[in-house]
Amino acid sequence: MLMAFFAANWSYPSAHQYTYQEFPQHFVWHREPKVWHPQQTAFAIGHLYFVAPMAGEQFYLRMLLTTVKGPTLWYDLCTFDNVLHLSFHTVCLTCGLLQNDNEWRQCLTEAAGMCSGDALHHLLALVLKHCKLVQPWCLWDEFKANLCDDLHHSLWHMDIFNLSDSDVYDYGLFLLNTKLADLGTSLSAFPNMPHIDKD
Repeated sequence: MLMAFFAANWSYPSAHQYTYQEFPQHFVWHREPKVWHPQQTAFAIGHLYFVAPMAGEQFYLRMLLTTVKGPTLWYDLCTFDNVLHLSFHTVCLTCGLLQNDNEWRQCLTEAAGMCSGDALHHLLALVLKHCKLVQPWCLWDEFKANLCDDLHHSLWHMDIFNLSDSDVYDYGLFLLNTKLADLGTSLSAFPNMPHIDKD
């Protein structure tokens, strides 16, 4: 149906004023040969299937289909202000459909100046669990040095030597995942978050 929606936007100039969600109000879906035709008489209400925010790109695609009018290609959904984006998520973020994480970035910045790594792990776990972050992996990447600043020393006391920064960050992810487990979730519940490499 979505591909036929693109085709209908090619065929009918009047279709360009509608989003995919609005389309059934003005066009009728014919199962055979799987095409949309202009509505002649009756009025109909269409709906999009629910997609949970944790579904990642499918959720952002659905969001774009409720706002972008008259796309004829996937390219049209991924373009904003004549800039082609590599994911539906970045398009949604760029065109203002999503909030950004600045308030949580500010929170972590302030806490990083006075809290230990363990307290920061606990704070980030709480933010991940209870706040709807747009790009949680960006906060990890931005604050991982603060989150893991005392872990090199901790691992040294456990007789683990010759560690690279990536080893220390991996241990930091493990500790963050432990905090999340105490809250009933895990890193895997957050799309695009890095995963733990070592046992």
